[in-house]
Amino acid sequence: MNKKITTTVYFGATVSVLLWFVFLFSSGGFGPSDFKLLKGLAEGGDADAQLHLGLAYAYGVDVSEDDAEAAKWYRLASKQGQPDAQVFLGMAYETGEGVPQDYLEAYAWFDVASSSDKNAELRRDRVKVLLSTSELVLGEQRAERAKLLLQTGAGLIGVSSSDSPKEKPPTKSDR
Repeated sequence: MNKKITTTVYFGATVSVLLWFVFLFSSGGFGPSDFKLLKGLAEGGDADAQLHLGLAYAYGVDVSEDDAEAAKWYRLASKQGQPDAQVFLGMAYETGEGVPQDYLEAYAWFDVASSSDKNAELRRDRVKVLLSTSELVLGEQRAERAKLLLQTGAGLIGVSSSDSPKEKPPTKSDR
């Protein structure tokens, strides 16, 4: 991960994420069993573990640095509503680290996270000026769709335009 993103990470991370990093770097990182435990929790769907596993890959903590793998774990946590992961995923799209650079996706993820993270709001506004009017409308639509899916617990497939909630077949009570 380049120095540009690492110098800005502090401002987007919550206290828990920062404490996690302080612990890791002061203790020399994970032991093999710690990493296996974290990965198992992440694979089991724990959003916080997914975020932390993404950070481990992003910074090469007891694994080879791999921005694409980091973005994968940020995305999984983001889809469950983990706001720090949403910020980190937005940052990945903003800088093109681990994913293709895409200001529209960055805008949408920052907007999703902005209700619980002031830094996400600032980042969203910074990316906003890079978008055309039509891209901005599309970014707002993506973010609103994602927020709706997260609020209803319908599961978030993704923010991109190809993602939309699937209709449920009618039940007896709907008839």
